[in-house]
Amino acid sequence: MPSIPSGWAPSFGNFRVGIAQDLALLARRQIQLGGHRTGQKLTARAIAQNPACHYCGQPTERDSSGQFRWAHDGCVPKYEPPPPHPSMANPFARLLYEKMSAISEDIWRAGWLSGNEYALWENLQGDQHDYGPGAVAHEDLDELRVLSQHAKGWIWTGRGREHTPQLVTFAQWDALFAEASKAAGEAGAEQRDWTDLELPEESE
Repeated sequence: MPSIPSGWAPSFGNFRVGIAQDLALLARRQIQLGGHRTGQKLTARAIAQNPACHYCGQPTERDSSGQFRWAHDGCVPKYEPPPPHPSMANPFARLLYEKMSAISEDIWRAGWLSGNEYALWENLQGDQHDYGPGAVAHEDLDELRVLSQHAKGWIWTGRGREHTPQLVTFAQWDALFAEASKAAGEAGAEQRDWTDLELPEESE
């Protein structure tokens, strides 16, 4: 048991002062509630009886348990994910992306390791199936091959560090992969995702 320094004793003086200051501040709080005008002083009891929405400052209603709600449902910001890339309307593109993500999750415990599309493409095209600390199973490679053939392309997550999954044609992907491999080779790096690549236009 740790020893207590001699002469030490707990002091609650500052604690009491702090509470008193907080109550005084609460009593002086200026809010707008129902018939109260802005600037009118309300006591802590009045504030408790007339809680305000944390967003709009207007009074809230009681919930099923009799407690006042902390905010109106319509005031709480709602998360709206960015719209998917139009190319992901292709159902095979979505299945391909989900399969690629699942492989990344199984091996790296990451839904999409940076550069995942490049590594899986190399596994799909080559004889080596090593991927970081693990390996891509033959069954997974077969599924990637079938899905990409039906989707008529490969998944690319966009320029630089952005993550906008999109289906690109095989011709576009070949150009992206070649450019990324060249840039990585010149830099002496193995990863190809750091380059700021532009999606090449389709040749006529």
